[in-house]
Amino acid sequence: MLPVLLPIVLTLLLLNACDLRETRTSIPGPTPGGDLATNTPVILPPGWKRILPGLHISDGAVGQAGRIAACALPAGVPARAAVPQFLLSNDAGKTWRSQTITGAMATTACAILADTQQPDTFLVEWPDTMMVTTNAGATWKRLQSSSQFIASVAMALAGGHIFGIVLPQDSDWRLAELSIHGGAWRMLDTTMPHGALFDSQIPVGVDPDDPATMYADVQLNNISSIIATHDGGVSWRVVQKLPGAQRVSIWTTHRHQVFVEQIVGQDVTYQMYYSKDSGATWHGIGLHYKGGGEPVYVGADGDIVVTRTAYSATSDNLFTLDPNTGVFTLLGTYPLPPGLTFGSVIEGATPALILGSMSDTFVLYLSTSKMP
Repeated sequence: MLPVLLPIVLTLLLLNACDLRETRTSIPGPTPGGDLATNTPVILPPGWKRILPGLHISDGAVGQAGRIAACALPAGVPARAAVPQFLLSNDAGKTWRSQTITGAMATTACAILADTQQPDTFLVEWPDTMMVTTNAGATWKRLQSSSQFIASVAMALAGGHIFGIVLPQDSDWRLAELSIHGGAWRMLDTTMPHGALFDSQIPVGVDPDDPATMYADVQLNNISSIIATHDGGVSWRVVQKLPGAQRVSIWTTHRHQVFVEQIVGQDVTYQMYYSKDSGATWHGIGLHYKGGGEPVYVGADGDIVVTRTAYSATSDNLFTLDPNTGVFTLLGTYPLPPGLTFGSVIEGATPALILGSMSDTFVLYLSTSKMP
């Protein structure tokens, strides 16, 4: 039964959370609105612009200020299998370069990671396949899967090394590291605290400036616990506990910052914890949803954090959050489209928020006067 279910499981994992000949096409920037699935007009939220007509961003990655890469598929519902496209914008989504990854297999979902230390290195992943480029998509190579693992899912990319989880033939999911230049996966979890339990949805964070520093959420005595290593997995220790949480998300940003949000759990005072010193100290932040699960978008530098809450049945509030003070600033109330599946904050000279559904992708250029 497992071989039959595995492609479905891997596709779901990619949705959560995801020597080739170059083919280039030109993709326009912002265009008037419209529903990509039905081609009927939609009303754009005030201040927003629609981008990438005909495409659905399955996943996106921001590696440096102003730059975003994306793995894209044809827009529309239901999802249609196609060879994924690699998209790259160096101006916060105003213009894009598109390349079809020739030789890649058709898929209905894909994920992408940006190397936090090597600006032109990206990894695109879909079930049973990882492909990497070190020259911003000009050429790609397929990483060979190991027969010792049933499955693997990449979660971070830094310094030419992939950090993710693997499912060995004879054990549960494990945390591991792999060089994009070849070799074998190296296990990182052999010294985790005794009794630490995690599964295929374990959140993992890698310090973008120091890949030897990593964070993971595990269950210790039925308590959600953030554990950290500062020596590449040689040793681990508990740095923060979230007693009310059943599931969390972890973001790591430049300057050794860490954000942890409770996604599912009990009503608690603080739904987010923030550290600005590699997990040495933490302070709690109260979000709007007492049980957690508030949509949060964190920039790669940690300078811009945007949260989204329901204002009414048809509108959402967007806020910027200053993690140092816990103060929210309202960006606006917008009639955002339903079924949002993607969101990314771009920092730099032209800060922006990109949100997308299976049918549409929108960008909002943020006012610097409302930044923390």
